[in-house]
Amino acid sequence: MDYGEINVASTADVERAIYLEPEVGKWNAGYAIALHRTEHGKFTIENSPAVKQLRRAIETNPDNDVLKLLLAMRLFIYKSYEEAERLVEEALERSPDHPQVLRYAGQFFRKKGSVDRGIALLRKALELSPKSSVTHHQLARCYKMKKIKLLQVGNHHARSSRVQEIRDQIITHATGFVKAMSDLALHYGEQHDISRAKEMFQETFKTAKEKNDNLHVVHFHYAAFQLYCKRDEVLAIKHYMECLKMNPGSFEGKGSEYKLKMIAEKRINKNTQDGEAYGILGFIHKEKGETSIAIECYEKALRYVDNDEYLSNLCALRLSI
Repeated sequence: MDYGEINVASTADVERAIYLEPEVGKWNAGYAIALHRTEHGKFTIENSPAVKQLRRAIETNPDNDVLKLLLAMRLFIYKSYEEAERLVEEALERSPDHPQVLRYAGQFFRKKGSVDRGIALLRKALELSPKSSVTHHQLARCYKMKKIKLLQVGNHHARSSRVQEIRDQIITHATGFVKAMSDLALHYGEQHDISRAKEMFQETFKTAKEKNDNLHVVHFHYAAFQLYCKRDEVLAIKHYMECLKMNPGSFEGKGSEYKLKMIAEKRINKNTQDGEAYGILGFIHKEKGETSIAIECYEKALRYVDNDEYLSNLCALRLSI
């Protein structure tokens, strides 16, 4: 059996199997993987069901190094860095040529911020499993992080060719995942290939809607494309708003809130009577449930501009009190 690729009919089925045969390794492993993939919420390292079951699964599957990587990634979430890294190094020493071990280890080091080591491990995994779309996707994410770090330091002219090389790597490794597709479309825009970017975004919106998968992410990247590549602030605002409405608690939702505030405040600094800027702030506070502040913003917006949407939102907010 290729460890780590354990399929289970359902969590309930595996729980029953473990109850009947508590020492059977495959049941413990299957349950641990299921918990790792689905556990969300406010747990600690002490009460996390996934951590507890992964430890149990490793006891009953001591040669399964993928389980050690999954435990390491879960421990990383709970800031138990020393044990997490020890498990990763142990798994790599025992299974240096296993694609899954290499892929999870690469993902671990990306999250840790050791991007170059992550890239090296993922490249090795890709040599062993060249058609793995997941590995390609993880490599694209590593290169994206590398690009962000490079843009934050150094001389602009000195780094520009290196940034271009990294963008080429991102494009090479980005795959059919909706997140990766939208990221890739944005990179085409950054390379000034506007027609290709538009085509890619159109395809990505279509895929995201059909699969009901990460549509807010596509809106977020498309807003950035409009703002920075097309210099179309109006469309950027529209798509940042769509992202914020769809998933306010996500990374992209919070990023949209930040960008909208930035745009609004910049406009107000230029013109204190910019009604649309106050309307943007009203929208942000409305989405956050900050009713009284939203009402103030919409009232201020309507002093300077006639806007049916602002008036409708204002009336609804007043009625909600």
